Amino acid sequence: YYDLGTPDYPMVNAKLSVEEALRRSRDDMGMISGTAADPSDKIAFGETEITVLPDGSFSFMLPAGEYPLIITSTNGTVIETSVTVIAGETTVLY
Repeated sequence: YYDLGTPDYPMVNAKLSVEEALRRSRDDMGMISGTAADPSDKIAFGETEITVLPDGSFSFMLPAGEYPLIITSTNGTVIETSVTVIAGETTVLY
């Protein structure tokens, strides 16, 4: 126990809060994850661009369904396809 000198302000465990929120929402959500060929690639589902981390990896959740996927490489090549997100499952791209 560390006394912050503020006994009137209880602390929230952010990790447990996020895990609980994800657990509750996973019934109709699916995970998309993968590694881009180049960390500078742009990955978008419809109008929503996904953040690609410096190591090229990405991961996010979407409601179950079919989504347009647009990958734009650094050399300008554009790949358009679609991805099916399945509730409670992880779809790995690339």
